Amino acid sequence: GVRPVMVVVPKDDWLCAKCSTGQPNAIPFGEFAAKMTISDVEKYMHLSVLHPEDIVSSHNAFRYIKSDWRIPAPIMSKQEYDKSLISFVAAMHFVGMTSYSEELLYPEDQSAKKEMNDSAIDVDTIRPLSKRNAEIFRAFKNNLKAGAFPPIKVVHDEHFGFSVEAMVVMPPHTLIAEYVGEVVTMEQSDEIRSDSLMVLLNTGKRESSLIIDPTRGGNIARFLSGINNRSLVSRRKANVRSLRFDLDGHVRVALFTSRRVEPGEKLQYDYNAGVKGKSLEELAESGFYDTSNFF
Repeated sequence: GVRPVMVVVPKDDWLCAKCSTGQPNAIPFGEFAAKMTISDVEKYMHLSVLHPEDIVSSHNAFRYIKSDWRIPAPIMSKQEYDKSLISFVAAMHFVGMTSYSEELLYPEDQSAKKEMNDSAIDVDTIRPLSKRNAEIFRAFKNNLKAGAFPPIKVVHDEHFGFSVEAMVVMPPHTLIAEYVGEVVTMEQSDEIRSDSLMVLLNTGKRESSLIIDPTRGGNIARFLSGINNRSLVSRRKANVRSLRFDLDGHVRVALFTSRRVEPGEKLQYDYNAGVKGKSLEELAESGFYDTSNFF
């Protein structure tokens, strides 16, 4: 099997939106989101097509077989489409993200360069996608550029923070998002105060291992919930999987449904999938989360 994605543990305290002194907005999220309009979405996401009936989606272009990833069927209701996209932008704005992107970002002010993202030097074997799934993944990415997004919305709870919900039934293996953000070295990530860092490339060396940091830019992938992998009840809630894979020689990370997901169900995955028998100290040293306080 493929080794799971690793999520980096922040060195500082983990604080919820209510407790964090660095929270960009003092007003409740509901009040903040209520002020958002579809015009704000257009400006922030740089979309020119904002009516679902005008979007050409390729979700029906494939005859899916069991092992295939699936392109999500887009939202066709204008009201539901607006609600979904407004929730994306409101959440990204609320946590202080200054830019939206569906691609990995390599800022000039960081030492991490795209050529450093070489799947051949990872300590694990990063397998390429099948030709079929590579084609499906590229079509999914083109759908996003055209404004055809998965039927999901970002929601917020005052006590538990952000999560992502399905708006319709989603079959197994439906693509949700690529995990993207600014790419930094693991060495640089020591200075970043975030609980959303994801390991992209693990070379075994801090100066050349790469981390995805969605603090300033990225998409909604950072808002998917983790489960408590030390609780059987919580593990059964997992309905999403993550996968690191090789595409054109570079490592990428995708999130996709692992089973049928019902409307209103929260999208949740195990940040530490496949890691068993480790102590909390060993998990932390390996770059994994202690999820024992997750629900």
